[in-house]
Amino acid sequence: MMRKAFDWVVNAGFYIASALMGFITVLVTLNVLLRFAFNYDIAWVLEVTEYSLVFIAILASAYVLRVEQHISIDTILLLLKKRLSSLVNGFMSLVGVAICGIFCLGSALLTYQEYTNGIIMANKILQIPRYWLVLVLPVGFFLLTIQFILRASGYFIKKEPKTGF
Repeated sequence: MMRKAFDWVVNAGFYIASALMGFITVLVTLNVLLRFAFNYDIAWVLEVTEYSLVFIAILASAYVLRVEQHISIDTILLLLKKRLSSLVNGFMSLVGVAICGIFCLGSALLTYQEYTNGIIMANKILQIPRYWLVLVLPVGFFLLTIQFILRASGYFIKKEPKTGF
């Protein structure tokens, strides 16, 4: 039950990231056309695109890890026996747990600090609270931490992680 709920959240993050990618593609294209045809620029497009790119990377990362479509250099792993390769992958997943767990905690503290200090994005066209922009970081790193735990358990217990769409 918990695994299904977690997978649903990871999938939702991926779909939101995909929708954001489509949205900024249309937005940037529209801005270019308006600039070319009417010498008019939508001032906030660059800011929305910058923020969206961070959201896209963070929200899609747990899904990409789950389906094993992330970038990996497996030259040495291909030379190892299957069991040893699984152990190395499991160990590297534990390193991912540690790193993402630290980033999750650090970004949660940053988000809380931004919230309590009431920092607004100054010198920007969109005057929004900064914690809204960094809130995606602890969420994304939490999902990545859990996904790395599941991946590690897949390598250590079942010898292979659960992959697929």
